[in-house]
Amino acid sequence: NLDGEGFQDSVSINSSWQHVGGNGWYQSLSAAYTQISYDTNTGVTNSLSDVNQLLFTAGLTKIAGQRTHSLNLCHADEDPENPTLGSHNGRRFTGFSYNLLYRLNAQHTPFLRASIQDVEHDSEHPVFFDTVRSDDNKSLTAG
Repeated sequence: NLDGEGFQDSVSINSSWQHVGGNGWYQSLSAAYTQISYDTNTGVTNSLSDVNQLLFTAGLTKIAGQRTHSLNLCHADEDPENPTLGSHNGRRFTGFSYNLLYRLNAQHTPFLRASIQDVEHDSEHPVFFDTVRSDDNKSLTAG
């Protein structure tokens, strides 16, 4: 039941660092450890989808007049709670994004965002014909 209130639970601890440099430059780093669990049933296979995630991000921002440019890089490892039966739920992903904001006036800030993410799964997934999945996600957004 995907709409149940207890379907997914997570607990996380994170830390971040930000630095204001000279001439409109800003840098940031962050790390987070998250335990993600899914209440799928009450049997012994309940923990097969549960994962522990370690996420690292780095960002670089430049404010130049009305424009703000941002570059962000992230990498995460998700290791399954049950590495024997749930190994297909483990994955590694790396992402990169570029954002451009333009402060037109006090009410309007058009933006452009481009991102790409590569996801590599750890093992064969029984639902996907016993193949090791590899997904590439690309996105371009304007508003």
